[in-house]
Amino acid sequence: MPIVNTTPLPVVAFVSPTGAGVNPVCILKNESPSAILFVGLSACTPNTGLPLPPNTRIQLAGAGQNLYACSNWSAGTASATAGTGAATAGTTSWTVASGGMPNIPAGTYFLIGSGTGQEALSVATSASTTTLTTTTASLFDHAASAVLHALVTTPGTLRVERGTSLPPVVSAAFPV
Repeated sequence: MPIVNTTPLPVVAFVSPTGAGVNPVCILKNESPSAILFVGLSACTPNTGLPLPPNTRIQLAGAGQNLYACSNWSAGTASATAGTGAATAGTTSWTVASGGMPNIPAGTYFLIGSGTGQEALSVATSASTTTLTTTTASLFDHAASAVLHALVTTPGTLRVERGTSLPPVVSAAFPV
């Protein structure tokens, strides 16, 4: 049974098998003693995913789409404000307001946005106090004035059982 170690970024937990007559089944168990994990589609975040409390198990019959998981996170200290110009979904290069922050080390997570559009991103490079790139593209659009926050996260462990089930059987009564 595969184990998925969650991070603040959505990670593939289940790849749905395809084919005629295939009925995918997925069982997910949060094996973390105290961390809530979140499960959903590719844009899974704590604001958009299904919460899976510690030591909880769910079975998804007919899981016809790939599933992703992420760990819980919250905003820490505000560290910068996004620079001029709105950022659209898919952005990997970010400009922050002048003098906004010290160089952020690669691998550092930060939060941007608010509500269901809030997401975690990981720094790939930080060339100066005003420019950085991320390891993955943003999932959502962000306003020019969006605040970047330090990220506080609780990673977890998700056990994934994959399989298929037989299609429903239609029975017929035999004549007596």
